[in-house]
Amino acid sequence: MAERVEIGDAVLYRGDCLDILPDLLMADVILTDPVWPNCPPGLLPGSDDPCGLWRRTMACLPPVARLIAI
Repeated sequence: MAERVEIGDAVLYRGDCLDILPDLLMADVILTDPVWPNCPPGLLPGSDDPCGLWRRTMACLPPVARLIAI
């Protein structure tokens, strides 16, 4: 379950992007800290295939003005 926090005119969603992104119609900015190959095995669902997880995530993106991946 994602946490939705309103901060002024902005909305912060904290949760699994694969659960959140399909419901967004558009976004000004998406900021993400994706699972990278150095993630400890089994820590997060999909961490065993970080490149595949990244591809699935990018396929869910709504129209967005700026994407920031840390």
